[in-house]
Amino acid sequence: MINGSKRPKPDVDQAWQKFYTQLKADGLAVGQVETKKHAISPSFWRWSAAALLCALFVGVGAGVYFWTQSSYFEMVVVQNNEIDEALVATLPDGSVALLSGKSRITYHQPHTSSPRRVAIEGEAFFDVFKDERCPFIIETEQVTVEVVGTSFRMRSDEACPFELTVKSGIVKVVLLNIDQNVYVESGEQVQLIANSLQKSNVEDVRISGQGVNRLYFKEESLGQIIKIVNAYSDESAHLAFEDESLLKRNFTITLDVGSVEGIADLLCDILSLQQKRVDNVIYLSEK
Repeated sequence: MINGSKRPKPDVDQAWQKFYTQLKADGLAVGQVETKKHAISPSFWRWSAAALLCALFVGVGAGVYFWTQSSYFEMVVVQNNEIDEALVATLPDGSVALLSGKSRITYHQPHTSSPRRVAIEGEAFFDVFKDERCPFIIETEQVTVEVVGTSFRMRSDEACPFELTVKSGIVKVVLLNIDQNVYVESGEQVQLIANSLQKSNVEDVRISGQGVNRLYFKEESLGQIIKIVNAYSDESAHLAFEDESLLKRNFTITLDVGSVEGIADLLCDILSLQQKRVDNVIYLSEK
């Protein structure tokens, strides 16, 4: 506040239009930004612009975290640059996204407003934190996905316009151009075929695409790492910690996709832990 008067609220649409005009003048624009009502969500174009900026500064490595900040908004782009490695990212609301190779997601920060919005390019598995007051919405050019608390794998790229497979819970899918609504439940898949959403049953819901050989965790808690390892494994055995205080420690680590026993051995070696197995549970603890 200056001299007792309120700071005027900026015209966000006008600011983004000016930003896009500059991109176009520099030969970097990839679409048309409109402030009018459009079949495609206006926020999609804003995220596309942020994603375009991210692409200009992408480096090497498994994951690239990029954000823009101002007094009025903050956006984060998480990108996996690898092919055979899945990047695990925890969103600010507690939801988890597991990005397959050459995939990225974009979301608002701090991601606590209603609704929680995410844009995706490529393939990712989402384990959404349940909050009935604040739906979790994923947007593509043709489809909008809305959930409250569930887990599902989703793909949207040039080779596959849209595909979603639900592992748990129920997901609402809306095809924008004809306003078709479909509810997809656990063990079901929906695909965009011939401009229509078509459902089918699936026997096995993998949380990552084919060809993923490693899981990359960047500054993730040990509890989150163990949760993903247990969910990813097809084996009956799973990992647990006797001392829950260890679960809060953060690590950056790459784990080869293999047996749970092998991952337990690696964690024990790196973190100087010991293990014991009781039936199908491998308990890890400090020595």
